[in-house]
Amino acid sequence: MHINAHIVLCRLLFSLALILGSGMTDGEGIERLWAATAGVAGSTKLSGHGARADQLDDHWSFWNWSKLVGLAKLLRRRLANAKIEAKKQEDSFRVFIRSRRSMSGIGWRCAPDMMTEADLRKTLEEEDRSARDGGSIPLHSVGPSEFIVFGLELESQQRNLRVQAQMKRHGTTAEPIRLRPLRKKLGKSIKRLRDLQATYTPTALTHLASLDLSDNILAEDIPLLLPSSIPPSLREGCKDGLLEIEARLRHAQCQSALAQLRHQLHIKARLLIYKKLQLRHQGMNTRSRALVARNEQKIKSHSDLYQAARAALCQIESAVVWPPLLASDIRCLEDPDDISKREARNRRQVETRLRRQVELLEAGLIMEEDVKEQMGETDSEDEPGEEQHPQKSSGESRRTISWIWTVAGTTGTDATLLDSLRVEWSRAYARTRRWREEIRLLEEEIRCLPLSLRHEERIWNERGAEALGGDRRLQEGRVAYAAKQAAMYREIAWRAELIQVEEWQGKGHRKYAERRRLNEEVEMEDEKRDEEGDSDSEKEAEETDEGEEETDEETDEETNEETDEEDESD
Repeated sequence: MHINAHIVLCRLLFSLALILGSGMTDGEGIERLWAATAGVAGSTKLSGHGARADQLDDHWSFWNWSKLVGLAKLLRRRLANAKIEAKKQEDSFRVFIRSRRSMSGIGWRCAPDMMTEADLRKTLEEEDRSARDGGSIPLHSVGPSEFIVFGLELESQQRNLRVQAQMKRHGTTAEPIRLRPLRKKLGKSIKRLRDLQATYTPTALTHLASLDLSDNILAEDIPLLLPSSIPPSLREGCKDGLLEIEARLRHAQCQSALAQLRHQLHIKARLLIYKKLQLRHQGMNTRSRALVARNEQKIKSHSDLYQAARAALCQIESAVVWPPLLASDIRCLEDPDDISKREARNRRQVETRLRRQVELLEAGLIMEEDVKEQMGETDSEDEPGEEQHPQKSSGESRRTISWIWTVAGTTGTDATLLDSLRVEWSRAYARTRRWREEIRLLEEEIRCLPLSLRHEERIWNERGAEALGGDRRLQEGRVAYAAKQAAMYREIAWRAELIQVEEWQGKGHRKYAERRRLNEEVEMEDEKRDEEGDSDSEKEAEETDEGEEETDEETDEETNEETDEEDESD
């Protein structure tokens, strides 16, 4: 990755991830043996120039030969991994394409059917006003849409109050937080909501009475019982149209929450970059950390809003279009270098855990079922076959963006965020094209490998034929050496052709198959030993029974003899 040290223009013009037709070329392949070469070079310090050159050439030739021998398997493994990664990148890019936002010549366009929460509230107010002007008799001075909006505002106040209570509990703010006035104000608002519920949703009050709440319950923990929270069996007593109004507002909440969440994540990325590059010493870092902490609190607030809105939609609609928001989905538009470092660290942790489990399994300290259960818990969402051999991923070529950056809705004011999304779209498109090219290149290389080896075989056969007309003293050795080389390339070509049609079962499958076979043999030997032990026990039991029968017969004979003697004496 030497190109990262160059200027931006150089990285844009010569990055293999952006050059058409480059595929996923392994540009670092020539450097992977430098570590081993350094060790060899150290052993040639006292050698002459010729001996040093010969020794280095011997090692390099051996490494090249090892690569040629294993090239067929390497290409097959890379092709299988490329197909998996290409499918993953295409699926991720397809989500981008299917999103409501599309890219135009100028920038991103927001779909016309996706209204913001503020616009939807204005629309609902106009609908209520039109209904009153049309002769509809209102049940209350507060309209149905205002009633739902008021309930959603109280729900937001409860979330904010919980955050304030948590901050006071942990002492994360320098200023004192007074919760009692906030709870008192919220309690009065909830009482007003109960008055409105008596008009629009009287069954909510009935359900509230059946909950048997404590008298000491805090204001932020009191259930508001909006129409979506009322059990379906009690919704018949509510005013018609309330669920539809709440559903529309909940959809707008999901959209606005995601837009604000993306905005705060973008701010967080900028704050972290500024902190890393510009700030030094304890005082400046402490103030910067406080800014990041406040930003993270806003991120949590927006994510809680989205989750609450989606949970309410699940109670209203049978099929919810908004996907669940997981902790792993809340991430920034990350830099590829940071991704590669984190994934390398996670990969080392997984490899260490797997190595430890194998050692415990071989030592007999844990059972194979326990290992499978642990693997199922940690990798339950992986594809089959990836549990034992996690896919290595690094940098820009293998990463995927979170779905939160692909759905519609923006803050409408941050042009920098839109530019970042445009860059992500371009990167996703480039990754998809590079992996498609990689599949085509690997398929062509796999096809050409046996042909190249057969060509080498023909060359050595021709050399052997040419040796027949040379010096007779060297003729036999040259012909034998040429035949040996031709047979060697023929064998490698045959193995390459066999690997093309052989189904790949995954890296290391032979090792695991051999270990499984040895375990089965050990189990069979244990069963056979148990059966032999059971048969020996049965034989011992039979011998014991026979001995007891003989003893009983001898005792009976002695008793009869004593009886006869007594009769004779009488």
